Amino acid sequence: MPVSEIAKAPVVDIPAYATAEDAARLMAHHHVGALVVTREGELIGMLTDRDITVSVIAEGRALSTTAVVEIMSPEPAFLRDHSGIMDTLETMRRTKARRLPVVDEHLRPVGIVSADDLLLYLVQEVAYLGRAVSRGWEVERATKDTPV
Repeated sequence: MPVSEIAKAPVVDIPAYATAEDAARLMAHHHVGALVVTREGELIGMLTDRDITVSVIAEGRALSTTAVVEIMSPEPAFLRDHSGIMDTLETMRRTKARRLPVVDEHLRPVGIVSADDLLLYLVQEVAYLGRAVSRGWEVERATKDTPV
């Protein structure tokens, strides 16, 4: 299954020249903890609520004058929209990222996949497998109990 099918978080983008205050308001408005930073529609960075907390608030910088480009993570790890689940797991493990942008062939963000999205998908798949195994055992028991 392509990762684009399990990416649940909406893509909310912000230009690099916007301020940390703009970013915080955008996050609050859209109820998200991460923004993709774009230039002419193309992914150039990621900005999280933690970036704002650690790089602006904790350092006593002004939200209204700190540019997103100063505090974003440039050149973030990303996934192509056709990437599979195993690629997603490996990229999250390698980069220690909880959220990854999903991009199309032009590097335009089309989604964000979170560790929560991935965990929910995997739990559903394991539950499906469990039901299939359980049905197999029931059929086997019923067959053994039936005289030939």
